[in-house]
Amino acid sequence: MQVVRAAVALSLFSLAAFVACGGHPGGTVGSPCYDLGDNDPDCYPDEICETIENGDRYCLRRCNDQGDCDAYEECNGTKKGKDKACHPKLGCDPEDPGC
Repeated sequence: MQVVRAAVALSLFSLAAFVACGGHPGGTVGSPCYDLGDNDPDCYPDEICETIENGDRYCLRRCNDQGDCDAYEECNGTKKGKDKACHPKLGCDPEDPGC
């Protein structure tokens, strides 16, 4: 029973830390990922695992030019390979329509 309580407490603490530290940056940024490039199993086929401004890695939508991205994103190259991805704009809040 103590093991179950400890597991629940750890889960709640982890969730609280994720939310408190900002967690998911919002926008069309996908799931967290670990293997830079297009081989990460957490990313969809139209996404690529890439580092965002804070150093975290997320699945980002692939793009060829700015027209493929939302207003609060920029189509930029990736750290690994010749691909491009829709990166969140620096300091841009996707909830702000004038972003």
